[in-house]
Amino acid sequence: MSFVLVLWSVSFTWAASFDCAKAATPVEKLVCDSPELSQLDDDLGANYRGLLDATEKDERHPIRSQQKEWLRFRDARCLVPPNPQGEAREMSVECLAEQYRRGHWQLDSIHPCIDSGLTDVDPKEKWACPEGEVPLTKKVCEEAYTTLAMAFCTDLDAARAHRKFVSAYIKVLDSAEKRVGENREVFEHYALALKEEQDAWERLSKPTCEIEGLQFEGGTLQGLTIAGCSLDRIKKRTAQLTPFAETDF
Repeated sequence: MSFVLVLWSVSFTWAASFDCAKAATPVEKLVCDSPELSQLDDDLGANYRGLLDATEKDERHPIRSQQKEWLRFRDARCLVPPNPQGEAREMSVECLAEQYRRGHWQLDSIHPCIDSGLTDVDPKEKWACPEGEVPLTKKVCEEAYTTLAMAFCTDLDAARAHRKFVSAYIKVLDSAEKRVGENREVFEHYALALKEEQDAWERLSKPTCEIEGLQFEGGTLQGLTIAGCSLDRIKKRTAQLTPFAETDF
């Protein structure tokens, strides 16, 4: 459970740093109470620590900043109510679990490694990769010549695009909070409206891209087409949010 509080700790202590007896927010309490979320939290914490360990000290600040932003996004996307029960609890757990999975995805995209068999490019190692893999560079993706390599690079682009979307989403909330000042009721109403709008957007995106992939049904290009569609849509969604993130409305 260390990951929930590790980013709030000056010393970045990992071992047993999250005391569930002191959990304060609905998210923290639900993470403590759900074995699934507890495991996801521990796993993501280990992933985050591994990434920091594999990164030069003077290059760690962007990673820490991104994870702080991700924590805010996780809470804002799920808006867990106090002591959720029944269906509300199930929906909250499902939402948080999805955000943790995306958190892993985004971390993996910062310093990604790729199977050395997918490309003959052998970039100079800058961080640790598992045996048989090499660091993925822009050059690797520019010269990707197998379907698997193209899929890997498309997924990498999607993860990076999602990081930009997360940043835009948080900036929209920051702009709204600045606008309403201390009127928390108005801000919470806005945050809920933004969440519901995003929920609707995500419900539409998946079938839209699956339909686009049907033209290659059963072929190796079906997955690539769906991934490319998803990448295009997340970029457009970020573009939709950006004006609201840059103004006071």
